Amino acid sequence: MNTLGLGTAFVFAHGGTEQPWDVNDGAFLANLAHPDTREVIQAWRKAAGDTPLSHLRAAESWSIAPRDQQMLHTILKAEDNRLTRHIHYEPFTFFNGTKGTFVRQILRHHEPELASRVRAIELEVELALARQNQPAESDVAAFCALARRLQVPIPDDAAAIQDIMSDARRLADYLRQAVSLPAGAPVP
Repeated sequence: MNTLGLGTAFVFAHGGTEQPWDVNDGAFLANLAHPDTREVIQAWRKAAGDTPLSHLRAAESWSIAPRDQQMLHTILKAEDNRLTRHIHYEPFTFFNGTKGTFVRQILRHHEPELASRVRAIELEVELALARQNQPAESDVAAFCALARRLQVPIPDDAAAIQDIMSDARRLADYLRQAVSLPAGAPVP
């Protein structure tokens, strides 16, 4: 196995086996200065480009269309796995797994619907930010999302929103007041 360094072409997690060509391409790192990386990317691009768009559009599900990962496997298997010699493999617990501590991927297998994958990603981001005591997003965006969900008026001025969001008590007071407003009433 290659050790991580300038001689590394890619960093991948293995796919379903420990075969050197069996990598999961959901998330990976590529050293674009390495000649193997350039060769793999050129071959992969050609394989993807050789697939007619009409074939992709006609596919009723992801499993029917030619898959990028299988294309990559074919490339890596060629010439007795020559292009795998400069790959560094990381375990799913660190890289590219559902609980990876460095790079995490929400696999289609675990969350088949796009909307549920997006919600799972949003939750993971929020939990990671909370663990680091970091704000999730801008105060204005957070307020507007909450106000839309609660169907309460949104002030027209970003500075007013910043003021409301500057203190948890101010936010709670605003929301209590706004929730009790009749429909169409002016913003407090």
